[in-house]
Amino acid sequence: MRKFRVLWTALAVLSAFAACCAAGEAGETVSYKKYVDKKFGFSVEYPDFFAGSDAYVDEDGMSNFEAQTAGEDGDGKHHVIVSGGKRPKGADGKSLLKQATDMKEDKFGYVNGVEPLPGTARSGADFYALEYVTDRTGGASIVHRYCLVGKKTMVTYELCYPREEAERFSEIQKRMDASLKVKD
Repeated sequence: MRKFRVLWTALAVLSAFAACCAAGEAGETVSYKKYVDKKFGFSVEYPDFFAGSDAYVDEDGMSNFEAQTAGEDGDGKHHVIVSGGKRPKGADGKSLLKQATDMKEDKFGYVNGVEPLPGTARSGADFYALEYVTDRTGGASIVHRYCLVGKKTMVTYELCYPREEAERFSEIQKRMDASLKVKD
């Protein structure tokens, strides 16, 4: 009976070790930093392997924060952009999703909307989310966009990563979605 317990204990330790090693090979332990906007009070956690830039307010009064990974030419192949400001009057998650996916050309001939990947567009009264493909980083990349709409404020973040890293970034974007907060 004692040999049986020793064998089971050894198997349990070996299984735990194997699971630990597999997690190290397949993924990584990710630590997070937190960005808090001082002007509008929104916040989000993002992976600490991103190098943050200074936050700035654009000409439309929106607060912006950008972070990216370091690349050989200074352009990271992963980046995150967080923008927030006053909620447009009457805007909600559903209307903002419609606006984000509207593929109409503007007066300069630019198409401002995005075409979501199948099954990724979803919305409610206080949020919308979608994913689309871009070639911003020189290859096919996925952009995960998540927007929260508060009573007075709205905030959106876009997380961009190479398409082949979708599995790696799946848990990261879930954590970022859950951490995005609007202070109203």
